[in-house]
Amino acid sequence: MAHRLDETGANDVPSAGRAPSRRARRGGTPLPWSAPWWGVRQGPWSLLVLLVFTVLGTASAAPPMFAEASENAAFDSARAAVPAGARQSDADVIRLTASASPSSADQLAVLDEIRSIPGLSAPTLNGKSVGVELNKSALWESVLAHGGRGERARLFALPDPAEQLVAAPDGPVGRAGGGVWLPVPLARELGVKAGDPVTFSARTRNGDERHVDTTVAGSYQVAEDGRRPLDPPGRRDWSLRRSELPPDSALETLPAYLVIGDVATVEALADGVGDQMLWSVDAALAPGLTLAEGRVVADRIDLLRKRYVQGRSDGEILARRVASGIGTLSEQAGEVAAGARRRTLPLEWAAVLVALTSLVAVVAAALRRRDIELRHAVGAGTPTALVALLWSLEHLLPAALGGVLGWLCAWAVVGQVGPPGAVTALSVGPGLRLAAASMAVGVILVGVFAGAVAARRVRPAAPNTHRRRVPWLILLVAAAVTATAGLAAADRTDGDARSTDLLVPLLVFVAAGALGTRLLPWLIRAGWRRPGRPPRVTRPTPVWLARRRLASAAPGRAPVAAAVTAGLGMVLFALSGVAATRTTIDDRVAVRSGADTVATIEAAWQLDDDPVLAPPRPKHGEPPADAPAPEAHTPPLPARTTLVWRIDVTNAATFGTHQLLVADPAALVDVASWGHGPELARARRALSRLAAADPDAPKAGLPAIAVGVAGSEVDDLVQVEAGPWRERLRVVDAVDVFPRYAGEPMYVVSAGAAFPAFGPADPRLKPRDNLATGVFARTELWGASDVTVDAVLSAHGVQPRQLDTATQLRRRDIFVAAEQAGGYQVAVAGYLALLAVLALCVHAQRRAAADRPTDLMLARLGFGRSRVLLSRAVEQAALAAVALLCAVAGLLLLTPLAGRLLDVAPDEAPAFRLVVTPAALGAAALAALLAAGAATAVSGQRSGRGEEEAYRTDA
Repeated sequence: MAHRLDETGANDVPSAGRAPSRRARRGGTPLPWSAPWWGVRQGPWSLLVLLVFTVLGTASAAPPMFAEASENAAFDSARAAVPAGARQSDADVIRLTASASPSSADQLAVLDEIRSIPGLSAPTLNGKSVGVELNKSALWESVLAHGGRGERARLFALPDPAEQLVAAPDGPVGRAGGGVWLPVPLARELGVKAGDPVTFSARTRNGDERHVDTTVAGSYQVAEDGRRPLDPPGRRDWSLRRSELPPDSALETLPAYLVIGDVATVEALADGVGDQMLWSVDAALAPGLTLAEGRVVADRIDLLRKRYVQGRSDGEILARRVASGIGTLSEQAGEVAAGARRRTLPLEWAAVLVALTSLVAVVAAALRRRDIELRHAVGAGTPTALVALLWSLEHLLPAALGGVLGWLCAWAVVGQVGPPGAVTALSVGPGLRLAAASMAVGVILVGVFAGAVAARRVRPAAPNTHRRRVPWLILLVAAAVTATAGLAAADRTDGDARSTDLLVPLLVFVAAGALGTRLLPWLIRAGWRRPGRPPRVTRPTPVWLARRRLASAAPGRAPVAAAVTAGLGMVLFALSGVAATRTTIDDRVAVRSGADTVATIEAAWQLDDDPVLAPPRPKHGEPPADAPAPEAHTPPLPARTTLVWRIDVTNAATFGTHQLLVADPAALVDVASWGHGPELARARRALSRLAAADPDAPKAGLPAIAVGVAGSEVDDLVQVEAGPWRERLRVVDAVDVFPRYAGEPMYVVSAGAAFPAFGPADPRLKPRDNLATGVFARTELWGASDVTVDAVLSAHGVQPRQLDTATQLRRRDIFVAAEQAGGYQVAVAGYLALLAVLALCVHAQRRAAADRPTDLMLARLGFGRSRVLLSRAVEQAALAAVALLCAVAGLLLLTPLAGRLLDVAPDEAPAFRLVVTPAALGAAALAALLAAGAATAVSGQRSGRGEEEAYRTDA
């Protein structure tokens, strides 16, 4: 309270000769004015109060910062997951197209408006030839010629070609602003270099031909397909334009050779040969933008789209178009962040409520600590409202300082364990306001609690009133058992745990800690009284004294041990749960994706430079030819890539539909994703056994791995068929999951052993027409990286039907929400660990004050203060160790139910598995050591009162 009282409750009376204060001489009370300063002058206790207010401020300020970091992290992840060959409508860019000249007023106005949108890069103007597309009814092609040799080519315009092209290293560059740039293959075919004259011409079917002479400004390097310009380092302009580049005028499946020049040069060439140009304005989203800024850019683009598409200038023959994926990426990031917010909301409220409960517990301990002081204040006639006001004022400065520290801690915690997104003023300000509001609630709560206790002192209960003890331990254990049984019996198929379910770990740890502490004295006494070892001690030792204290039933030890166990247990549960969640997500992504990148293509022969043709189809009514089927082969592929075929087959015994996965086991081991869990590790070992079983294939059946087939055992024989192909499979191993496993029964076989039996139905054969029959197989190109797969596809000019990446699957809202919620769960566990330290410190301080007379007597008997302090250290270390053991035991009890609490998709394989990690155990042990050390330091503080006074007090 405001007037300082020692442990016995005696007031600090001004010493003789000290003049009373000016306010006292005027007759005013100094209590309200001195109360705030007394709150920070109580030594270690002030630090404990400051700690609990800091925890409360951290728990209150962290949610808005976490929400913004989650949004920005989801936005950054969505932008990073855009593949290199994505369309403009799927990427974080904007493209506006029109046929109007770039020198027109409309195009200049569009450029100015894009420049005015904050968050977009400087717009880039470019144009491409569309003469072929506009003359579909007649033959129209453009040719670049030199010295009697010519090759088909199309025009493309850039403001500064030298800036966006990678010049050939062995070729000189001509003067800027004149001539055209040629791809290296075209320049070599024509035999030209920089400065040579070339002729660009266009001819139609009726013989009309127009020519324009120009010069070569330089040659540029091309990508893997030999035609698309290579992206300069750190840029992806040409990769994003891949689907928009003009095709070859004769072979539309191939991109055209691009004759690139500046805007003025290309416009002159197009006008000279009668070509039509489609002009585009490109701009990209600046790096490092937040989701809020991205949404602003998306809104501005929507407004621009409405005005741009509706407007049209004279002479435009093509409709205007706006393509941008910024709005879509913003919406996807918002949905992911909303999922993470829903998952962390119960944790946020739990953290605040636990912090408020801890504040109440500290106030209750302070009221017991200053019971005599409160009794004197009530006896002196101090009103209850004044007592509440004094206690609120006393905690005002610790609350203010704790709120600021908590706000700073929240910022640091979110930055360290939260989502890897930026935290800006949009959430820092609200976080500070929430911290201030929580501090105000805490101060009011302190005053109300102190006033209620004072009011109870004013009207105490009758002396003969019998207080019935409540069996808290029995009730707590019963609540934990009931909650655990309810969670075990509940049906959780949606993957979302209820808010009440998240209290089950806390109840289990609290019950384990309280029960373990109650059993501790009995275990110590039972071990102390072993036969033949009488408890006779000639000279006390610190360990003997600590055992004696632990064997006694100290008041308040069970709640403290429960709090410490809860803090350490939640650290174990949170860190182990985060590790298990990451492992499960990695395994499920590996199972769903199969490899880092999987491209579904039409057939394997598309990647074969020399494909083998399928035998000719027999004519109607003719028997099939007796000639042997041509021997097909798998196209050679670079390292870390492989071809995989998926075929739907029918089980001849059950008529059930299974999936057959045909691959090269040796290549699949290096290309497929294998996660980190035991299920996929077993699948990898099974693939090695499949590769070893290939030589024995003709003996007893085609070796196969059974995946997800119920009741399948080794050496089982299964008859399967698909169209004209029929084969007997011999199971060499049975596993639960496998890369690219979709949940339905699947068999994995080796391509080298399976395809010879397919004959004319081999899916590697190139059909002679579109009516070829055989086995329908989904051909997939698996790669360990998207760059490798893109290089293979580009080298053969293949456009995939579908492109699946592990990064895209990892961006599922439930996966991102689970990973982001894991960081907040670790932060909440950190709060509880601090509260465990606080609880043990409060208990140590209370026990040191109560045992002060005993410690003084031991010192007079020669025991020494250092030994007393050492016995306290042993006692606190033993309590922390017991709490840690109880926490480990509680976590082992929770392990079978962890999936119901932490699994985001319980219906997916592999199953969630919680394992106590060494990092989690080390963090909990470190927290226990920190709690024991802090409690020892607090219990070793000297009391300011005299020795005789300590013998008389009952505090």
